[in-house]
Amino acid sequence: MRRLFIHMAVILIMASILVGCAKSPYTGRSQLMVMSEEQEQALGLEASQEVKKREDIISTGPGVDRITDVGLRIAAAVGNPEMTWEFLLVKNDETVNAFALPGGKIFVYTGLLNLASTNPELATVMAHEVAHVLARHGAERLSTQMFISLGGQAGAVALGMGNSAVASVFSQVYGTGVNVGVMLPFSRNMESEADYIGLILMAKAGYDPESALTFWRKMAKNKGGKSVPAWLSTHPTNAARIEKIQKALPEIKKKYWKP
Repeated sequence: MRRLFIHMAVILIMASILVGCAKSPYTGRSQLMVMSEEQEQALGLEASQEVKKREDIISTGPGVDRITDVGLRIAAAVGNPEMTWEFLLVKNDETVNAFALPGGKIFVYTGLLNLASTNPELATVMAHEVAHVLARHGAERLSTQMFISLGGQAGAVALGMGNSAVASVFSQVYGTGVNVGVMLPFSRNMESEADYIGLILMAKAGYDPESALTFWRKMAKNKGGKSVPAWLSTHPTNAARIEKIQKALPEIKKKYWKP
């Protein structure tokens, strides 16, 4: 038991030092962050190089011009000249998606362009991805995973007390419980936060944030009802997403939308 208390004490001390060392923009939410922006950007650059090798990147054409124009308008709304943004189009009509990597690398699939028929609808997704970068969600998730990993190792050692079978069972249960109880809701919370910040950014960039509702209603129909249970998903359900956006729109339009 003494070993358990020692390990837990170390973790609690680390938590008191680390939690709240960063604040998410616009929401002011406290973030656990154990890596520098330089480290985060280096990871993002390395990851983007791997994606470029793996995916079919389109270098020219109307689609590239479209995501670049929309992306640069949103990036201007961020107002951080030190950020180096890159908007890349991936040839894949079957995938209706986009994703962001730390440091400002935004990848958009051609399938998304086919669904987002207007630039304001496209801005909904691109502003959401830019928001992930701005709020440093990638670094925050890595920091949380590192922190949780320490807790799992400490608990396994303490409960094992030399019994490898007990330690193994604890590690498995801890991993599943943390994933469902912490990391998945954590991911959903970050998605909701990116939706909120994204609405602000698209409004500041001159895109009507009401278009977010149009886009997500399209997405709801496009998915054809196929989805995992909400409690096992890394993303909010489309219905939950639409509901939160509807609640946020009056405030955001009043503060940031200048038609």
